[in-house]
Amino acid sequence: MKLLFYMLMIIMVGAQIVLAANGYWDNMTWDHENWYIDVGDISGQIKTDVTGQNTIVIGATVTVVETGQSAISDNSGNYSISDIPIGNYTVKIQKEGFEDLLFTDISLSKDDIINLPIANLTFSDCGMKGDFNDDEIVDLKEAIHALQVVTGTE
Repeated sequence: MKLLFYMLMIIMVGAQIVLAANGYWDNMTWDHENWYIDVGDISGQIKTDVTGQNTIVIGATVTVVETGQSAISDNSGNYSISDIPIGNYTVKIQKEGFEDLLFTDISLSKDDIINLPIANLTFSDCGMKGDFNDDEIVDLKEAIHALQVVTGTE
């Protein structure tokens, strides 16, 4: 029994050395169903033009729908989600007060770093961007509200 145990240990250590020597170990992550699998990253930037200018969106939640992995857009509107198992995905971008935005059919291959197109969010509670009272005019009060929503100070 001890001999079998030692043989298994030698095989396991040998496999780790081979994986590490060939550079595979750094590009793999643990998946409870598949042991070790290859991964990639998804990143991008979120903006809006509801203020009449292209403005970054801070604090938006970006989620890989199929895995549940997520990130929050930073002070530059940027986000990055790492160590996503290879496969096909949908990325959902959400921010309170804005319409949800979906990027579909994202094909992630081994070691990919996919930079998605700039996500341009629009407000959800009106037809025109920034026009909350639907009069087709973005007045000062609506512009201030738009800036508060975008900067997270609302």
